[in-house]
Amino acid sequence: MSVTLKDIAVEAGVTTPTVSKVLNASSTSARVGQATRERVMEIARRRGYRANQVARGLRMQRTTSIGLIVSGLTTPVRMRMLERIEQLLLASGYHVFIGTSEGCAEKESQYVKEFLSRQVDGLVIASRGHLTQNSHLERLAKSGVPVVLTEVEVPGLEIAQVVVDIAEGARRATRHLLDQGRRPVLLVPAGDNLSVAQRITGFLQAYTDTGRSASEGRIHRMDVSALGEPASWPRLGLAAAHELVAAYPDLDAVFASSDHVALGLMRGLRQTGRQIPDDVLVVGFDGLIESECYEPPLSTIEQPQDLLAREVVRALSEQLRDAKPSRERVSLVPELIVRESSQVG
Repeated sequence: MSVTLKDIAVEAGVTTPTVSKVLNASSTSARVGQATRERVMEIARRRGYRANQVARGLRMQRTTSIGLIVSGLTTPVRMRMLERIEQLLLASGYHVFIGTSEGCAEKESQYVKEFLSRQVDGLVIASRGHLTQNSHLERLAKSGVPVVLTEVEVPGLEIAQVVVDIAEGARRATRHLLDQGRRPVLLVPAGDNLSVAQRITGFLQAYTDTGRSASEGRIHRMDVSALGEPASWPRLGLAAAHELVAAYPDLDAVFASSDHVALGLMRGLRQTGRQIPDDVLVVGFDGLIESECYEPPLSTIEQPQDLLAREVVRALSEQLRDAKPSRERVSLVPELIVRESSQVG
């Protein structure tokens, strides 16, 4: 037997109209408390609730579908965020179409056209950002279609954006290493995406914050041309360890662009005879579960992925409810988690 709004209302301890407001993103759903909304949506997801999409679509003149465009499915952090966004949208009664752009602006643009041709009600674009190729996003901003851009902030776009402040996370990681008297090297993949650019911005900002010159900041770019499956990221860090030791004989700290790279890096450093943290301090970025279980446990910048997903769906739901696009900016601050890999004593 299919689950009804009344079934959900009974379990949640609320009225049936309240459940309807939450799951249908009605104009009065904002009056329902955040805790209640989350409880209703979690129950709906767990019990497999599905709205009558045909009737709802005819009534609201919508297709009850959302296009979700992602840059890739190569990291557990991104997967967790996208799965959570999909769960929340499904619980709200939407079908979700997913397209993977593989970090290519042209492919991202093609998916935008494809999903709009399917008359989706809205779009969520999780992109690593492109330094120059954003004309498709500029056109989208003028189209009036409800859209939320997430993962990396793209300056100058008149589109709702819900992102993690990557530059601030990089600044905190670098400051943590500088405050211990070390001179960290930033280890990032070669490329021109905004995700890398914002890590560099935060890294150099930490130097100027502490009265140093930004020119003192050392940046090492990894060659990702041979990078294939996700498991290659740790191997890339492993190879980079040998490059860093050769390039910087005084190497005493590294801020890696991701936890996967950092884990491979630590193994590579040990192969060269360096001890962590005694000889070299290491900090990663992402907040992977594996980072806590490694030896030594990896310090990291933890991204608030669950909160990010909730804010993305909220921002999109409000646009759908109000039938107009938004220019809202939400920037979530990541947290520095200090573990044994970056502290001595």
